[in-house]
Amino acid sequence: VGDYNSIALGPDNLARISYIDNNGDDLKFVRCTNDDCSSAVLTIVDAAGYVNEVTSLTMGTDGFGRISYYHDGDDDLKFAQCTNADCSSRVLTIVDSASNVGDFSAPAIGPDGFGRIAYWYESGSNVRFARCTNASCSSKVITNVETAGNVGEYIDLVLGSDGFGRMTYYDTTNGDLKFTRCTNADCSTKVITAVDSAGTVGQYTSLALGSDGFGRISYYDSSNGNLKFARCTNEDCSSRVITTVDSPDTVGQYTSLALGSDGFARISYYDSSHGDLKFARCTNADCTTRTTNTVD
Repeated sequence: VGDYNSIALGPDNLARISYIDNNGDDLKFVRCTNDDCSSAVLTIVDAAGYVNEVTSLTMGTDGFGRISYYHDGDDDLKFAQCTNADCSSRVLTIVDSASNVGDFSAPAIGPDGFGRIAYWYESGSNVRFARCTNASCSSKVITNVETAGNVGEYIDLVLGSDGFGRMTYYDTTNGDLKFTRCTNADCSTKVITAVDSAGTVGQYTSLALGSDGFGRISYYDSSNGNLKFARCTNEDCSSRVITTVDSPDTVGQYTSLALGSDGFARISYYDSSHGDLKFARCTNADCTTRTTNTVD
């Protein structure tokens, strides 16, 4: 148990976790009932068929979980609207079933309280965006955001102060890190920027917005085996400062980014050379100064 896990905090400030149970090929959900999650309530959310890949969790305005995930058996993007704290009651919806779709996805909650989901349409090699128009996402508007080449793996999504999506993802065709700023609710209009194109870069991206509303992005430089960080200096990330955060050996896969109360990045990531979990605390905005530690 535990593949493809995703974490969020509930209104009680205790953790919620979505993940895959490979024994039964099920989607599961944990509601921690203390700070350390040494006591918890476990729920099987979806056990229909072969559910065995990517989950991504956010919390609704009701304080209950919302999970986007890939149903590997049917090659569909699905969405779970938990209707209680333990997700023992929920509504499951197929959001997109066009061939093979949803293998990477990221949800967020819009100002209307309904989901927004950025995801990869593998069969078309496209980035797609769904704006749910009800709580369960049984009604939605789906938009092809980018269709040039094979784009959309390792996607992440946040919403700006305008309520519109901001996405990072990997452009496989060009080996680039991409950033999209949606300029309307459905992302049918947008600005797309190649943030980094030096070699093969952009896998394992994680995105947050700074207090200036501009993106902060952690990602993997596959050409050099490095962890990199981009601080966008405008809303489209067409201007930015790029820093190599960790470079000895092969480091930087599976990055996850959050911003501290100081506004500086905190990044967890995998050190492939040593098989270790590492953590970087940036001590300035560009992460040109930082402390890195091996956690486990």
